[in-house]
Amino acid sequence: MGNVCQGLDVAALVEESFREVLETMFALPVEKLDSPTIDELAVVGMIGLAGKEFHGLLQIHCTQPAARVLAAALLGGEEMLDDPAMISDSLGELANMLGGSVKQRVDSAGNKVEISLPSVLEGQFETHDARGSERTELAFRVDGQDVLVCFVHEFKNEE
Repeated sequence: MGNVCQGLDVAALVEESFREVLETMFALPVEKLDSPTIDELAVVGMIGLAGKEFHGLLQIHCTQPAARVLAAALLGGEEMLDDPAMISDSLGELANMLGGSVKQRVDSAGNKVEISLPSVLEGQFETHDARGSERTELAFRVDGQDVLVCFVHEFKNEE
């Protein structure tokens, strides 16, 4: 897996961004894992990044209990989690914050990109990569819950 493209170490960039958002902004403990230890990833928050030379789709996959933990951290407690829309909105906001952090790092490396609006999907599904793209997957344990971050990306006109 070629995670270094045009001077960007994509795996390091995603890990730094994930840690920045969860550890720094929300004081959640984050541990990097070799692979996720969950069988059923039921919720995904995602956001697209696109520019002249670079585009990608950043995805945060997790279980419903993990989504509740992340939502509680974003909302400052469990009080509002009775509404499933709040959990979904929170995961979308987390994808937006993570996307913004990745965007800043990609921009700093000279690859100007814009980000899309976040989307959240729930249920069982498979994601497929576009031809010519690369997939970077990182697994983390966040406050006792496993989370998988995938970044499917492609540099255009790469030699």
